[in-house]
Amino acid sequence: MASDDEDSWKTLFTAAGIRATPWLQGLGENPAVRAMFVDHLQQSLEVA
Repeated sequence: MASDDEDSWKTLFTAAGIRATPWLQGLGENPAVRAMFVDHLQQSLEVA
């Protein structure tokens, strides 16, 4: 996905003229994504 192999997403984006900066972190490790998930969960519980 983020390697320099010819079939990686990074290489394909670069070949298309799109600068790619790989971020090797899971979504659950991102505090902003976790906060968004908790917010959506709270909203769902209020409706239920």
